[in-house]
Amino acid sequence: MGEISYSASVFALDPRQINDAKKSQWIRITMDATIDVTNMQKAVDRACEACPYVMYSLEKKEGRLYGHVQHPGTLKVLDHIPEKLDEEENQGLLTAVCVIGSTVTFMQSHCLTDGNGIFWFVRAVLDFYAGNDKTLYNGATAPDFNKDPLAERWPEADGAEGQAAPATVFSRPEAEMPFEDENLQYHASAEAFQKLYKSLHCSPQVLLTAIAARAVQEAYPENADMISVRIPVNARAALETPNTFQNSSLVNLRAELSPTLLQEEKTEELLTAIAEQMGTQNTKEDTIYQLNQWRDLILETDQTRFYQMIQKMAGSDSMVVSYLGKFLVPDEIAPHVMEIKEGIRLFPLMLYAVICGEKLEITVRDATGDRKLQQAMENVLSAFGLFG
Repeated sequence: MGEISYSASVFALDPRQINDAKKSQWIRITMDATIDVTNMQKAVDRACEACPYVMYSLEKKEGRLYGHVQHPGTLKVLDHIPEKLDEEENQGLLTAVCVIGSTVTFMQSHCLTDGNGIFWFVRAVLDFYAGNDKTLYNGATAPDFNKDPLAERWPEADGAEGQAAPATVFSRPEAEMPFEDENLQYHASAEAFQKLYKSLHCSPQVLLTAIAARAVQEAYPENADMISVRIPVNARAALETPNTFQNSSLVNLRAELSPTLLQEEKTEELLTAIAEQMGTQNTKEDTIYQLNQWRDLILETDQTRFYQMIQKMAGSDSMVVSYLGKFLVPDEIAPHVMEIKEGIRLFPLMLYAVICGEKLEITVRDATGDRKLQQAMENVLSAFGLFG
């Protein structure tokens, strides 16, 4: 029987998060030549040994709880994008690897792990595909490999309140008529990006948050509400569990920015405000408070109270922005990568960025239907010297 995972259960509150491929987190890498499927399968086999959590699925427990179940066998490289991750050909697993021509797509249920977990697995596959003997993740035998951050209630500091979702923010609803998401893609020089955030004395995450917020305000200049940017936090460091595959990104920071602060002439002030807000919230105390709130939510039996908690914690943010860093692709593979796209269908507006070799790859999910964000994003990136 599978061990209960409270963290998995949080995302399983939306049943589509369990196995719907369209609701999974994904990374798509396009190479400069056709991918060798035989060698890719060998790389996936070795990556499954390094990251054994990819061989897990979920089983229903009591109440809102689910547990992880390990599967025997092999994660087979698929020749198509599945509609359901746990289709028969994929053995009921919540991870899929799909090769079509020169493109490999990695898909993983957020109920299984977070962005860090899929990052480790993708890097392992690419390392072994490149012929490397080792990969970044070596925590499969560590004591904290399966540590669930919500398994127990953490002791809280006196007076801890956490960062509640803002009451009134600019929020673009999903498109009224169904349509395919427009994944906007931007390529910039990694060197130019690194020089820019260093010259501005800020982190990559702060700079990308500023770019995203300014683009939203430019796309919707009539907006007079605060722009709230949600920033996922990897809680592993705060919890001293660096090797856990369990979803540790339930905690979020929020940069709340007024429209007047998002004008081009106020760049320095904007970056300072974002950095200060992130610094104030990014503490062990706030991390623990939010994790305890998610645990309480899962165990709440009163339906009225449950929905009140959901509304408080989920909020209605304007955009999600996440910087994935520069270690996704090994040096041997980077020169052969033409494009990297990544994302998940959680919010109408989302921005992900990763450095691959000499390029900064930015993917923007735009599900608003009005297509106003593209030109605004190009304008803002151009103003920062990263586009055009």
